[in-house]
Amino acid sequence: MDKDGNPVSAEIRWDDLETGKSIGQSKSDPKDGSFFIVLPLGKIYGYYVNHKSYFPVSSSIDLRKTKEAVEIYKEIIMVAYKEMIDENKSVSINNLFFNFAESTLLPYSIPELKRVAEIIKTNNFQIEIAGHTDNIGGDDKNQILSEKRAQAVKDFLISEGCDEKKLVIIGYGAKKPVASNDTESGRAKNRRVELRFIK
Repeated sequence: MDKDGNPVSAEIRWDDLETGKSIGQSKSDPKDGSFFIVLPLGKIYGYYVNHKSYFPVSSSIDLRKTKEAVEIYKEIIMVAYKEMIDENKSVSINNLFFNFAESTLLPYSIPELKRVAEIIKTNNFQIEIAGHTDNIGGDDKNQILSEKRAQAVKDFLISEGCDEKKLVIIGYGAKKPVASNDTESGRAKNRRVELRFIK
């Protein structure tokens, strides 16, 4: 769906995050936006939505410890490039993986960052890369960690050919949560790196 709840007809592409290989795709129904795919158990998958007008919103599904068939419902809200530019809207780079309290990118992050690098290279805007943490740990440590994670993303994007002069990093620590820090799922949402176009 778009931000107003209208269905978006788009392709959803699926990757095996351990190998980086594409494993399939599905297409959303233009009438209601619904989509469906069957995935083998035992792996961690990433998916992203492929549409020329929208940022490739992504997420992951970890089935490495799942032993029996399970049905998973995911709602995807699309963000248009026009919204990002006109409304100064940030989007989360979802398929980034770090070890707890560390800033080294794990290999599962590479497919996502390669897509982000291509988006950046085709736009002439300056990009803000913002790191955020949950509220576990002290404020000073969280501030430093958020900056280091944003820097790790910047370094990777530069290695992919992005212009260093157009990449700005900022760390917010735990100052800008998007969910409650009282639950693990909420804290996971708060541990994020966001991207914003700067005119």
